[in-house]
Amino acid sequence: MNKLKKALCFVLPMLCAFIVCFSVCFKLDVFKAKGQDEPVRSMATGEDTGASSASRDVKGGAIYLESGCTMELRNGTITGHSQVYGGAIYVCSGATFTLDGGTIKGNSATYGGAIYVENGGTCNILSGNIIANEATSESAIFYEDGANVTISPNAKVFGGVRDKGLTPIDLISSDTKRAGTASDSFHYIKYGYYPEDYVGDGMNGTLESWFEANSPKSVRTYSINGNVWQTYMYTDGELYARGASIRDGSGEYRNGNGIKSNGSITWFKVQRLTWFILNYNDVVNGSATQMYLMSEAIVASNVVYYPNTSDSGRNTWEKSHVRTFLNNEFYNQAFPEIDRNKILTTNVSVSSGNPTNDKVYIPSLQDTNDHFSNQNNRCCSPTDFALSNNCNMTDGITVGTSNYRGRKGNAHYWTRSADSAASEVRTVSDLGYNTTMNHWTVTKTNIGIRPMLTLAVR
Repeated sequence: MNKLKKALCFVLPMLCAFIVCFSVCFKLDVFKAKGQDEPVRSMATGEDTGASSASRDVKGGAIYLESGCTMELRNGTITGHSQVYGGAIYVCSGATFTLDGGTIKGNSATYGGAIYVENGGTCNILSGNIIANEATSESAIFYEDGANVTISPNAKVFGGVRDKGLTPIDLISSDTKRAGTASDSFHYIKYGYYPEDYVGDGMNGTLESWFEANSPKSVRTYSINGNVWQTYMYTDGELYARGASIRDGSGEYRNGNGIKSNGSITWFKVQRLTWFILNYNDVVNGSATQMYLMSEAIVASNVVYYPNTSDSGRNTWEKSHVRTFLNNEFYNQAFPEIDRNKILTTNVSVSSGNPTNDKVYIPSLQDTNDHFSNQNNRCCSPTDFALSNNCNMTDGITVGTSNYRGRKGNAHYWTRSADSAASEVRTVSDLGYNTTMNHWTVTKTNIGIRPMLTLAVR
C-alpha cells in the first residue's frame, strides 16, 4: 500500500502537468470572466516594448504560449484579464495561436490589449471576435517585426492592430453582385462595419428584454445628425445596434416586417459593408495602385445637404453637411483603425465650388453615368438601417425580374453635382434617372447617402 501511495504521489503530479501543458499547447475552448469598456489605442514599435528582456510574469494575462506550443480557440470567451504584454494571450517565437471562433474581449495591457506576438511567433485570426480590449499601444493585437500575423475578413477585429501591410486585394470576393440587370456586375469587397439589417420583430423583443435585464456596456457608438445607436455584443457573439426609429412614410424592412414607428426602439445587426469595385480589372492585373469603391446600397439618410436655402455656395459639395457627416461620424464609426489605415485621401472634383480632399465622398452625376450602363442599374436600395433613419423608399420598384438586390424598393440618393438652381442638388431617382429633372432642395432630410472611397492596393 505504501508503495502504491508513493507511486501515485509521483505519477499524479506528472499527469496533471501533462494535462495542463496539453490544454495550453494544443487546444483550449472556453474562458469566462467579466468584460470591460471600449478600447483605446496609441502607437509603438516592436523595438520599443522591452518584451525580449522582460520576465514571463508580465506576459499573457490568461495564456502564455511557449516556443513549440500550438493553441486553437474555437468557442467561448477570454475576458477580464490584464498584463503588461498581451492582456489575454502572449505568443512566443516558435509558438502558434489560432482564433477560429470565440471571443477575446474586455482585456487590458500596456502592449496588445488582447494579444502580443513575438518576432517569430504566429497568430492566425480566422473567425471570431476581438473587441473592447484596452491598451496603451494596440488594443487588439501588438506584434513585433518578424511575427507572422494573418487576419481573415471573416473575423471581427475592433481596436488597434500594428499595420503589417495587409492589402485590401486579399479581401476581394471572387463572386460578383449585379447592379440591377446583368449588364453591370461588379466584384465586391467587404469593408468596414455598420448597422444594416433589422433583426426582425421577434429578435427585437428578445434583444430588448436581454438589454433591460443585463444592462450591458456598449462597445461601439454610431450616430447620425445627433441620433445615437449604441452597439452591444449579444450572447451569440454578434454585434447589434440599438436606437430609435425615424420613419418617413410606410414600408417594409428587408425581412418583410413593417418599419417601426417614430421613436420605437429598434435593433439592427452590425455587418460588414459591401462595396462595388469600380476598377476591378486594373486591380487584378496589377496596373492599379488604388481601388475605387462605391457602396452597393444606400447606407444612411437624415442628413441635409445644407441647412438653409439662403447662404452662398449652399449646393456645393465643399459646404455640404453630407460631406461633414461622411468624413467625421461615418468614417470614424464605420471603420475600425485597421480599415482606416488603407483609406486614402481623394482629391474630389466638383461641378461647382472648390474641389475637396476627402476620405469618403459621394458620386458625381458623371460617376453615375461612367459606372452604370443604364437607368435600371443606377437604382439603389436603402439598407434597413437607412430606411429606419428617415430615408424615403418607394416600395416594390423592380429591376429586371426581382426586387433590387433582394430588398423591398428603391430610394433617391444625393450626388455631389450642383443643380443650376442655387438651392438644389442633382440626385439619382428611385427609378434610376439622373437627368436635369432629378434634383432636390438642399434642406431635404430623406434623401439617401451612397458613399464612395479609395483604398490603397499596396
